[in-house]
Amino acid sequence: MSCARRARSVDLPVYDLVIRNGLLVDGSGAPPRPADVAIAGETVAAIGAIHDRGRAELDVRGLIVAPGFIDVHSHDDRALIEQPELPFKLRQGVTTDIIGNCGWALVPRSPANDAHAPALFGPLATAMEWTGFASYFQRLTDAAPACNVGALIGHGAVRLAVMGRAARPPGPDELAEMSALVEAGMEAGALGLSSGLTYEPAVHASTAELVELARAAAAAGGLYASHLRDEGDHLLEAVDEAIQIGREADCPVQISHHKAMGRRNWGKITRSIAAIDRAGRAGVDVTADVYPYTASSTILGAVAAQGIEDGADAAGITIASTKAGAGLEGASLADLASSWNLSAAETARRIAEADSGTIVIRHGMDEADVRNALSHERAMIGSDGIPGVGKPHPRLYGTFARVLGHYARDQRLFPIEEAVRRMTALPARKFKLARRGQLQQGWAADIVCFEPETVDDRATYEAPRRYPAGIVHVVVNGSIVLRDGTQLPARPGRFLRLDG
Repeated sequence: MSCARRARSVDLPVYDLVIRNGLLVDGSGAPPRPADVAIAGETVAAIGAIHDRGRAELDVRGLIVAPGFIDVHSHDDRALIEQPELPFKLRQGVTTDIIGNCGWALVPRSPANDAHAPALFGPLATAMEWTGFASYFQRLTDAAPACNVGALIGHGAVRLAVMGRAARPPGPDELAEMSALVEAGMEAGALGLSSGLTYEPAVHASTAELVELARAAAAAGGLYASHLRDEGDHLLEAVDEAIQIGREADCPVQISHHKAMGRRNWGKITRSIAAIDRAGRAGVDVTADVYPYTASSTILGAVAAQGIEDGADAAGITIASTKAGAGLEGASLADLASSWNLSAAETARRIAEADSGTIVIRHGMDEADVRNALSHERAMIGSDGIPGVGKPHPRLYGTFARVLGHYARDQRLFPIEEAVRRMTALPARKFKLARRGQLQQGWAADIVCFEPETVDDRATYEAPRRYPAGIVHVVVNGSIVLRDGTQLPARPGRFLRLDG
């Protein structure tokens, strides 16, 4: 009798999930190795040769098993609430999404921010019932997203809340009020402060203002992430400013979507990388995120404010999404200017006036610069995807698979284990996401299983809403959310606070 009971107990499942026969790339940068991964609850329970059964099992023979990818630069602030399934992220293998970039955010609430939000994120179908950082972060939790989410405090939103669109430096009381808002956001669980210095109203902010607010974020352990003041003619000066802010505020710095825009600026990436490395040697923690494409995407009004020239410049700008009129999406600014018998600048102005939320794609980067930025040891991956209607930039659907397939496998820019490290451990350490970014016993069970020979992006500028190939299984906090390429109903994501 007792022997029979013992025999049956041996057969009982020990783990909730066992992933068997995979090639483990653990996120540390170590070479791939064969290993099983066992999961209990939301954490990795064991790695190696797992002989005990799981309640669920995945045989992943021929697949790479890696930590879930961390998208450090997204604009899913609205999508997480209204489309919490986030298929365009999960089907890339993204298990953690960081919002609030470029100074854009849905908090703090104010009449000016509420009026500005639709231009940044599109009109919200649900009411903005939150009042501050804590209630907004709770709203993200209540949305039960399919992936984890972390948030940055948007400098532009903070400035709008205190100063509206004032084109001047803040007074002492205003600066104190902005600092208090940053402190409140950090206390509520934000990961740091972001800025978008080519956008209104942040374009009017001085370096001194940014230092003071970055200092408030750093006091709570946060970082400063910046869409630089210039990514073209004055790229190097803008990088120097970000480094200065980090040094004076004693704050880690993240340079957003590191690139050099415009043909006359091609090659500057080598010099901006050198500046980042010099800062690192001098004790300033500076890193960058990069997306693997030669075109950018942003609000048309911001592009128009920088000046648009007729000819190749206008031909390289296409309308991604707009409510300014039917038939505009997918058209180039040069073609529209020609058909309307206007200059490109005037055409852009009219479209932006009709819809301030018009998003464009702008071709203007050099492939050699993209490769240099990607291969820099301090670079991680961020999609900078902007969800919405129309024809978005293909980076929204394809970023992470493109790095794995095109750049790591086909171009051999770096080994697959280094590609994975840049998507996992490197960002987890930078953004202080505790026990994430590597597959280790006792760490969060955020996992992606992909086919190394077939993984690739399939989204194009003409057909951007195509999911990538080769992403087979995704696990978030121990729950399978993508199985055999099919998304499941589970939405086990968590709001991730600083260091937790």
